[in-house]
Amino acid sequence: MKRFYLLVFFMSIGHLLHSQVSLQEHNISGYRGFFDLGYTVGTGETNNIGRFELSTSHGILINPYLFVGAGIGVHCYINANGNMLQLAEKKCLRHIPFFIDVHGNLSKGSIVPFIGLKIGYSCALMNEKGEIGNGFSKMGIYVAPSVGVSFEINSQTRLNLSCGYSAQNVTLDHSIQNEKYIKEDNLVNLAGFFVKTGLEF
Repeated sequence: MKRFYLLVFFMSIGHLLHSQVSLQEHNISGYRGFFDLGYTVGTGETNNIGRFELSTSHGILINPYLFVGAGIGVHCYINANGNMLQLAEKKCLRHIPFFIDVHGNLSKGSIVPFIGLKIGYSCALMNEKGEIGNGFSKMGIYVAPSVGVSFEINSQTRLNLSCGYSAQNVTLDHSIQNEKYIKEDNLVNLAGFFVKTGLEF
């Protein structure tokens, strides 16, 4: 009988340890960071304007299903010919979005579908040499909902693939050369569909 109780005891300990490992692997909470790289294809009146996007966000994974954080990015615009989009006086157009990032996992495991929403404000940032520097334009609303899939690399790192639509309003301080519908002081929605890949850590 004593051997039976010992067997039950050790089996219970083993089950508890296994449960704790599973909890650590699949119910990670606390600080999480995201690093994303993508491309947006313009739509509507700006359908010949695309942009490369680089962004990072950091925050708290409240539970296995909900992340809330904040981030910043750099969006670099190009025209239909693949050239950098030029403003008057040969200034290149780049956007700096600042945003709140909400990320919802729809399940747990090694492959996880998710939805996301970035919402905030953005501004154009350029200088005489077309480099990131001074010269903000008037700020505008930035909204980017997305859906995607996350793949586990290890217990702390995941590879994310996503797509979505972004709306980004801005009132430019300068006209854009060869783009007659975008003039100085006009409010423009530089919207489009995007695809992104990134790391979660």
